[in-house]
Amino acid sequence: MNLNFRRWGSSGKPLIIVHGLFGSTVNWQSIGLQLSEQWSVIALDLRNHGDSPHHPDFSYAAIVEDLNAFMAQERIEKAILMGHSLGGKIVMSFADRFPQKAERLIIVDIAPKPYPASHRDLLQAMIDLDLSRIKSRKEALDALAAAIPSLAIRQFLLKSMKRGSDGRYRWQINLDAIDHHLDALSQGPSLKNPYLNPSLFISGSASGYITAEDAELIHRLYPNARIVTIDGTGHWLHADAQAQTVETIRTFLQSPS
Repeated sequence: MNLNFRRWGSSGKPLIIVHGLFGSTVNWQSIGLQLSEQWSVIALDLRNHGDSPHHPDFSYAAIVEDLNAFMAQERIEKAILMGHSLGGKIVMSFADRFPQKAERLIIVDIAPKPYPASHRDLLQAMIDLDLSRIKSRKEALDALAAAIPSLAIRQFLLKSMKRGSDGRYRWQINLDAIDHHLDALSQGPSLKNPYLNPSLFISGSASGYITAEDAELIHRLYPNARIVTIDGTGHWLHADAQAQTVETIRTFLQSPS
């Protein structure tokens, strides 16, 4: 599968960014540009997201193999891997299967454990939205308001709604595939071995995705891990606390192994 990607910078070690559920490369453009001053940054659109192809298989195994095939295609033998939320689980799964290809890991606001399928309400709202009746982005924004009160979340989701050449809107996200696999994706990644290279886990203090109790599990599976909490931000810390997120990443990557 040929994944869509964006590249910023051409020198330095490769740093591959994997977005979360309902995301795309667009969410990481600003951070990618900032980090490209020192690293060769590549952000991917996962299958069933953004401008990448759709496929009914949206399992961990399939997505990990996509990442492996992408690195082979781009002749990248080893990379720093960064993933947010679901993307973090993908990165953890990839490093477990291909540890020799993962130089360092940056995991943004997710732990290696199961979570409730908390995004099913968002998914259902998107499925229920009749795009054939939608004439503008404002109409879509308003139509989703009852099911999704948060304006920020609605705006985030609508970044994946595009108008086709026929003038009709469509989702870039493969809603059916995600609906079929959501419960399985909510489970923790199946990890066989500890990952020994340096790892960074970044959490938002108000998100609840990484708790104090998760530290023992993280350090058992990632014995060379650092856990950094950014105060006053939630799950979307790469958008809400961008400066602190970039500085935390830079500090980690510039530190010795």
